[in-house]
Amino acid sequence: MEFVKGTTIKCDKCDWSKSIEFEQVPEWHNKECPKCNDAVIIDDSDLRNWHAVASIAHLQSALGYKEDDNNEKGYIKIDTAK
Repeated sequence: MEFVKGTTIKCDKCDWSKSIEFEQVPEWHNKECPKCNDAVIIDDSDLRNWHAVASIAHLQSALGYKEDDNNEKGYIKIDTAK
C-alpha cells in the first residue's frame, strides 16, 4: 500500500520481530511465533485493526491522494502488542 510504510510484526512473549510488507500481515494471522512457539503473531483483533488501516489507505488512494502531495501528513503508529 502506498500510504503504509514500516510494517513490523512481533511476538508478544519473546524478542522476535520481522519487517514485512503491509499486504503480508494477513499471512501471519493465527501463526505461532517462529522463535518461541508460545504466542500468535497476528490474532483476530490485530487483523481487524489491519483491515481498518487498509480501508483508510484504499480510501486515500480512491480520493486521489499521492504520497508526494503537499498535503499535511500525519504519522500513525499502531502497536497491538500486549
